[in-house]
Amino acid sequence: MNAPPSPLGTQGDPALRHVGAARVIDELLQSCFAFEVAAGQRAAAEAECTEALARWRAAGLPVGSTATGAPGYNPLEVHNFMVWSGRLGADPFWRRFHVTTARRLVRQLATAPPMVPPGNHAVTLVRRFNLAGLPAGTPLRPRLPLPLALEPGALRLLGAWPAPPRQAPGRLLCQLVTSGAASVELGWQASFPAHGSPDPAPPDAAARLLYTQPREGLVQVSPRVAALAGQLAAGAPTALARVMALWRWVNANLLVGKVPYHELDTDQPMDWLLDHGWMDCQLGAALLVSLARALGLPARLLGGHFLYPLSPDVHFWAEIWLEDAGWTPFDLLSWGLSAGGQDEAWRDHFAGRLEARLTTQVMPRQVTGPLGVALPPRWYVATVARPAGGIAISLENAATGAVVHTDVVSAGPASLPAPP
Repeated sequence: MNAPPSPLGTQGDPALRHVGAARVIDELLQSCFAFEVAAGQRAAAEAECTEALARWRAAGLPVGSTATGAPGYNPLEVHNFMVWSGRLGADPFWRRFHVTTARRLVRQLATAPPMVPPGNHAVTLVRRFNLAGLPAGTPLRPRLPLPLALEPGALRLLGAWPAPPRQAPGRLLCQLVTSGAASVELGWQASFPAHGSPDPAPPDAAARLLYTQPREGLVQVSPRVAALAGQLAAGAPTALARVMALWRWVNANLLVGKVPYHELDTDQPMDWLLDHGWMDCQLGAALLVSLARALGLPARLLGGHFLYPLSPDVHFWAEIWLEDAGWTPFDLLSWGLSAGGQDEAWRDHFAGRLEARLTTQVMPRQVTGPLGVALPPRWYVATVARPAGGIAISLENAATGAVVHTDVVSAGPASLPAPP
């Protein structure tokens, strides 16, 4: 690995260090102790998290203050400090618990019993929009992600849809007018096939042009990205060998953590990533796509959810077209599985293959799009376990802690999960 980036992945804003230890520990429990919490061993897991937080403070993790005067944290900084200190061997917590939990999730899904109906997966997603502060009569256009592959009769609506929503590839859309209620819940249950590429057909001339364009959202073939791709792929005899050279460099030279998107340079997102040394799954996949396109290889960004019963979280990955293999997935979840690229077998676990996924986006043609409510200038995503099963994913205002919306997601092998 090159010179390590800052342990915070950002310059750090003291005003954002206001989240209490209990909430920070809830997030650590989900990412590092999902199995222990599900088995009723929460107290021992909380003790491990509390001790780790104390070590990280002593090692330089910045601390602020909550509204009540208790120690406060920026959850992004806590997560990245855990990764940074673990990847550099300064603290054992990340490798012992976070990496181990990720591997257990992958193994559990690989050995799960067959889905019902055969070959299908079942997911429930309910999105709760926070409407506090919006006057009655405010028009909204909320939308939810939806599996790209759905069979007739496999979708059931949940929540307070004001009218049957309009269904489009990868999303449900509706129009509503606020009534003065503090929130509204919209959701669905679905069973769907979850194997293979959502679009296995080879790219025609128009698709090749689309999937090799130098700019597409976060994907950017800047001069710096192009030069890096050429340097890394020099001398590789095949397209797969060139892609693997890109893959291994990204795994070896960047850290996967949480990125403060309000600091991202939207004009030069990939150059910003290379300067700061931090990526999340979306930015890392966008970098792989950018590097592949720099070599003239069609590549695209996909999004959706894991189907791990204990952690059906949001995720992004890349697909690259290889003439002798078709659309080939590359997923930087392998970075965490391999303790930051250090374990070669786990590093390449998702290089060229994927497990079953809930796929909702194949950019740029199939995109869920805007949430339907305004995003604050600075935000972060918090993921915690639910006592009833599944997880709650909250998009929150980083400055105030106000929740913009919360997704309650569950995935189950035997039948459709009960509604939240």
